[in-house]
Amino acid sequence: MAFPERPDIAELKKAHAFFQPAGDTPRALLELPPAALSLICALLDSSSDRMPPFAIDSFWDELNAVLPFHDIYPLFYWVVKNRGAGHLLSAEHYTLLQQQYVVGCINSDQMGKQLDAVCAAFADHSIPLIVLKGPALGRLYYPAPELRPSSDIDLLVNPRDFIVARKLLEGIGYRCLDRRFEKAQTFYSEEIFEHVHNSDEHYCIELHWELHSRGRVGRLPVPGTLFDNAVPLALASSSCKTLHPVDALIYAAVHMLVNHGKSIRLIWLYDIAMLAGALTEPADWKLLRQRSATWGAVRAVQTALQLARLWTGLPLQAGCADPSEWPQPAAEEEKDWEHVLHRRDSAFHRIADGLQREGGILKKLLFLLNAVFPSPAVVRSQYPVSCALLLPLSYMKRWMYWLVKRDHL
Repeated sequence: MAFPERPDIAELKKAHAFFQPAGDTPRALLELPPAALSLICALLDSSSDRMPPFAIDSFWDELNAVLPFHDIYPLFYWVVKNRGAGHLLSAEHYTLLQQQYVVGCINSDQMGKQLDAVCAAFADHSIPLIVLKGPALGRLYYPAPELRPSSDIDLLVNPRDFIVARKLLEGIGYRCLDRRFEKAQTFYSEEIFEHVHNSDEHYCIELHWELHSRGRVGRLPVPGTLFDNAVPLALASSSCKTLHPVDALIYAAVHMLVNHGKSIRLIWLYDIAMLAGALTEPADWKLLRQRSATWGAVRAVQTALQLARLWTGLPLQAGCADPSEWPQPAAEEEKDWEHVLHRRDSAFHRIADGLQREGGILKKLLFLLNAVFPSPAVVRSQYPVSCALLLPLSYMKRWMYWLVKRDHL
């Protein structure tokens, strides 16, 4: 079938040589029939209102086996509805998509109320705060916030405010699962909080003192630039800040490729496309190239933009499509990027790196203990088991994940 001309399947698979889409198997998404891949690309292309001239139902089973890993069902429904393409689906499948969208609306509303309350509390105590990832992206760059699902709330504070911020969250009903900041600050970048009384009705909060802890790629010190460059984010009854779109794009690229290079979600590629679309002036793209070099993330941003181009039809602005227009990455970044490509930035490498940076035998032992044996509450939440007596199985699952996936913790 000739619709649409893109993607070039061979080019798409080549682009994923080192970075695998999420799924039951590493290549499950890329092994879909070419027409099904064309359909996904059409859905992700926000610049077009075209839909394929064949029934989506003909690929429903294949799509339904892969797309749950990619968080795009609400967007799928919204695109089909707004392009008047409901006739391409059976009534049963259209209703299933509609139900996914309704769930997305409910979850987005619940998360918005929770985020509003937390941001208001931080504002009352004059603690600068940046909202990261999905909740901010959905509200600023998507047609509607419910189109960008999120599983938790990520917040960034200045390291000097972290202890006070933790106490504030605990004072408004949240419980810290593991006090990592004092124990393993070079291995982790956040602490996880659950609501004390209504954990099922509240999303987990990840309170960051640093954007991420995965090697040196993209590790920008928090004080100064991120907060100085941050842009307003309006909520229902309060306001806060989120990353400048240039910083958000670099962060999204690093998070996707460095932290999750073996489980890339299509919604993250759509994030890249939406953020790139917010850079409307040549000066914005020049700033992107400059800050990518400052972050040590030139290769990550270039790769993320190319993947987004293939999947979403993102048009790359002059000066970004041609690699020669980008600053030459520093030797240290090239070395780090080689580690990323071959997944030599695993948990084991990060533990070794952290041990080198810790001074004194006691500090090294404490760091190692907290890296390998974090709080039982954290391990239970990430690797659930049916009863407390099976907690050792949760730790074993975690270690096996390190060995098999060599991806995020």
